[in-house]
Amino acid sequence: MVFKQGSNGLRSKLAVSVIILFILVICLVLSLRGSVENNIPVSNMKAAELFDHFTKDPASAYNNLLNEIIVVEGKVHSISGKTICLGFGMRIVRLEFQKRTFQNLPPVKIGETLVVKGICHGLDYTEVVIGQSILLAQMD
Repeated sequence: MVFKQGSNGLRSKLAVSVIILFILVICLVLSLRGSVENNIPVSNMKAAELFDHFTKDPASAYNNLLNEIIVVEGKVHSISGKTICLGFGMRIVRLEFQKRTFQNLPPVKIGETLVVKGICHGLDYTEVVIGQSILLAQMD
């Protein structure tokens, strides 16, 4: 098959343009999907209830909540670094914040109630971990 010299260059440029556009669309979709703020949570629950769900029925908890966006409410148990723990006794939910998000939080006190949205990472030894946490509400 014989092509004119100019048509191969045009086809190559068109193919490269289509590939780049496809990659950009995939990146955009993945960036929106990973955003906690822009997504609807699959579940709302108290910190103790979430902890119990993972310890009493781990198969169901992992099946329904792992890597899903959830909303958790609970009393502040401790604060350390970029981490805030909710709950009491041994029933703890660890909220992990990104550095910038944590720096922009209003002052948080032990004992006050927080409502937080984030990605559930499951049970990590003795705590349920919620990543990419964002504060939705703060109550005394």
